Amino acid sequence: MDIFIKEVTIDDVMEVHRQIPEFFDTPTDKLYGYERFKDRKTLFLIAYMANTAVGYLIAYDRHKDKSFYCWITGVVPEARNKGVLSAMMNYLFKWAYTNGYGMIKVKSRNERREMNAYLIKRGFFFTNIEPRDDVKDHRILLEHAIEEDDYDFEAKV
Repeated sequence: MDIFIKEVTIDDVMEVHRQIPEFFDTPTDKLYGYERFKDRKTLFLIAYMANTAVGYLIAYDRHKDKSFYCWITGVVPEARNKGVLSAMMNYLFKWAYTNGYGMIKVKSRNERREMNAYLIKRGFFFTNIEPRDDVKDHRILLEHAIEEDDYDFEAKV
């Protein structure tokens, strides 16, 4: 099934966010984070399959160091393992590359094993760990230098 990626607004992302079970405890007002995005380049994406929104990604210029930070992404359970995350990441890599960024940075939780495995397979490297009281909640920082051939841009844009 074809995956279509569209740049959207933060309000559009909220509808998909509410469908991701892992984020049910994340208040939607936290996603708005206008101060987080103030005066920074942002990218809000939604992935569609058969005209249905099945995933989203929020990224922004957090560090102002020519890296682009992928802050949060999610795929609805019924669309997982169908290439949705890869399509959004391909879009992100190409978008960042064409906008002058040289690195994608990500922070994940230790308990998000599937996401961490995906990131490693995608070519990300661990750069640091932010410890928390519970080892499952440790934050894992990863990064991937962008080169022109790092993305396989098959998703329709």
